[in-house]
Amino acid sequence: MVDQTIKQAISETLLSAYMNSSELEILMSHVALVSFSAGDVILQQGQYSEGIHIIIDGHAFISARTLEFEKSDIATLAKGDFIGEISLLLNEASNASIIANSDTQCLFISRVYLDFLAAFFPMIKSKTLLAIANKICLRIIDSQNKIINYMEMSDMAAPSILNRVITSLKNPGTTTFEEANVDVNKLKLRNPFSLFDQQERDELLKHMTLEKAAKNCVLIKENQEVPVCYVVIYGGVQSSMVHNNRITKLSVIGPNTLFCNTRCVHKDTSPKINFTTCEHSLLLKLTESDLNLLEKEQAKIWARLFDMICKSLVSLERSVQKLNIRLNIELYNR
Repeated sequence: MVDQTIKQAISETLLSAYMNSSELEILMSHVALVSFSAGDVILQQGQYSEGIHIIIDGHAFISARTLEFEKSDIATLAKGDFIGEISLLLNEASNASIIANSDTQCLFISRVYLDFLAAFFPMIKSKTLLAIANKICLRIIDSQNKIINYMEMSDMAAPSILNRVITSLKNPGTTTFEEANVDVNKLKLRNPFSLFDQQERDELLKHMTLEKAAKNCVLIKENQEVPVCYVVIYGGVQSSMVHNNRITKLSVIGPNTLFCNTRCVHKDTSPKINFTTCEHSLLLKLTESDLNLLEKEQAKIWARLFDMICKSLVSLERSVQKLNIRLNIELYNR
């Protein structure tokens, strides 16, 4: 019997928007209710998350410390917010602490149970990730707005208009594996294709277009409304935040990595983030129609692909959060 408190709490979260009653029952069977007092650390900076907390009552705040500066409070989390998703999904230490600033209750889904769902109930795992990913997209927008304020107050140099125009005119070109001298059999053994079985790899590649791009070629433009995914075969791609012709770097994405824009998950978000090649690159592209077709007709492939899409957005959130933390602390310590 599922605890009625948990049942009521989970019905008020974003998870209930994506799951039917039977799926929610399965999820709730291994969800714990945990309580924190004001000042309790829910997740410590530098530690790995053992699961995902969902706030159902109370508030918490994000606090970070760097080697250069004292700690600074970055943002407040409230009912419905997820905690620990970056550390968990990327399997890395948290870059900030999450601390309760009032009596706070959370639902807790453990890493072990999420692995169980992936093995036996992949659609429930995917729908859990969908709820998390939607929150991530909204948090990216929230952090972006704060970063824009910092950018407006800073004296960072803007690139020349000519350079921006030249960059905007560069477009990737379609090519073939033969023309690009790529061994498809070896490619299938590399990430992310090694995560699929042979039949799934072949099917996935049927939906992908091979593109070559020169240095400084814009792949995803800021505020782009069309969903798109790329896998880097070789070369590198830089993600940047753009505002009023000012650019601040977020991260560099290397080979064997999938990246995408937030429109792949949240249709109403268009962050001021672009993805531009930082060297000559070769990439595989999934268009909106390909993504929709895979979701409708290839459930197993889509479940694995969506897991990578969510991890890509978590990586983007991590980069945006790191930039937000750095700019916040620098401003605070001026």
